[in-house]
Amino acid sequence: MKVKTRRLFVVLTVVAALLLTGPAWAAPKKGETARGGGAPATTSAALKEHNRVQDKVRLENLEQLGEQDQEEGDQVEEDVQQEDQVEGEQIEEEVQQEEQNQNQVENEIKTQAQERAKVQDQGRLKAQAQKEVKIKEELQHQEQEEGQVQNQKQEQEQAKVKVKAASGAAALKVAPQRGRVGPQIFVNGQLLKDALPPVVKEGTTLVPLRALAARLKAQVSYDAATKTVTVVKQELTIQLSLTGGTVTLKDQLGQEKTVSLPVPPQVINGYTFVPLRFIAETFAASVSYDPTTGIITVQEPEAANPAEAPAAPAATPTEESAVPAATPAAEPTAPTAASQP
Repeated sequence: MKVKTRRLFVVLTVVAALLLTGPAWAAPKKGETARGGGAPATTSAALKEHNRVQDKVRLENLEQLGEQDQEEGDQVEEDVQQEDQVEGEQIEEEVQQEEQNQNQVENEIKTQAQERAKVQDQGRLKAQAQKEVKIKEELQHQEQEEGQVQNQKQEQEQAKVKVKAASGAAALKVAPQRGRVGPQIFVNGQLLKDALPPVVKEGTTLVPLRALAARLKAQVSYDAATKTVTVVKQELTIQLSLTGGTVTLKDQLGQEKTVSLPVPPQVINGYTFVPLRFIAETFAASVSYDPTTGIITVQEPEAANPAEAPAAPAATPTEESAVPAATPAAEPTAPTAASQP
């Protein structure tokens, strides 16, 4: 558009120059006529030639100006094309930059959405973990409560056992059994029963040896020649001398040791009575005494504890303490072949 305007301007300039030179051609002729004399023909012709040369020079100048204008127009057009190309490239770069910015914004939005989703997932996982911890705590609390309830039940059962035992002991005090002079003894949760009840001598409880050994699962043998009773359990041997107050202990390695008994073995009505605590503790059993109920408890480590200790028996005195009549031939200080040591 600028090139066309410039060309139009050049054409109008040429036309204006031609119009202006027209009066100059006629000017000399009119001047000469005004002076009243006719100029020579040569002068007029020279003037015309001069004017023609000037017009030619002017036309050449105008053509040169036109060519210059044409060159300038071409240059301007080329500059315009370059400017348009540069502007197009800039616009294209701006468009690409805008697209890149838009893509970057979209990527940032996606990243933020992913981060929010990740945070939400972490929040859900944390809430779930807290919920699981809370459930575990509730389960532990429930188990503790159940354990406390179970302990309370056990304590109540033990209290009931003690009450029953106390009731049995009170009943025994009210109606003492004939011939019973010792306390009740429970070995591994079972009442120790024999033809003769235990006796207490010099503060030591003596029990029938064979009955105690049977409850402790020990083997008993008697040597009439030496008047010695031997008790064996798990390669541990106890030799009791009925003529003295000593006992010989022999372990599984064959090592022997002689110790004195607090009370020597006693032969009562043909039955050998031995100190309960010494025999039980030698075989690694524990012995405990309840002064309230008067009950002695013997418990081996490998034996299972009973759920509830038996109450005191309510049998008649004749059933509990029936004493067999000793034969006249029975030796008072040593058991016979038919009797229990």
